[in-house]
Amino acid sequence: MTDKYIIELLPWYINDTLDEEENRMVAEALERDDEIKKEFELLKSISTALKDEEIQTPGEMGFARLKRSMKTTDQSEATPEQTGSNVTRWKFAAIAASLLLVAQASFMLNQTDEQQYYRPLGSENILQDSMLITFSPDATESQIRNVLLKSQAVIIDGPSAAGTYRVRSSAQDKSTTIEKLESYKDVISHVQEQ
Repeated sequence: MTDKYIIELLPWYINDTLDEEENRMVAEALERDDEIKKEFELLKSISTALKDEEIQTPGEMGFARLKRSMKTTDQSEATPEQTGSNVTRWKFAAIAASLLLVAQASFMLNQTDEQQYYRPLGSENILQDSMLITFSPDATESQIRNVLLKSQAVIIDGPSAAGTYRVRSSAQDKSTTIEKLESYKDVISHVQEQ
């Protein structure tokens, strides 16, 4: 076992909660390794100090004092005049917030649709110069990748529910690309121009 594992077992060794095998391993390590022995002594002193430390509680007098302070807090409730003025302030704040909410909602509803808040991140003509391709069911990923690289094509969408992929080629002549793709009968089962 490593020294790190033995050091991790030291707290359980100190508390005497290890099984026989682990207990024997730690005892042997303590006899042969001074670093582990120093760590053991440190942990043992911390454990002893924690066990010897007295925990002071407030006792009965502290509990009685707490109950007494709770009673005085209950008895010193706000007067009806103070309560009324606080309620009035809260009513005013709630009415003001409601009016602000109504004003904001009416402003949002009255905005015209002339402003465009979003637009597609991709090209607007993404479907232009694209082809639909269906790969053979037994075509591997590496075969598909090789065909696309040789044809200078990339998959831009798919697969669809029918298993077709939308592909665009960087080659200038689209008809040449389609012919090239159709020549790979073992990988591509169908090519259609868009």
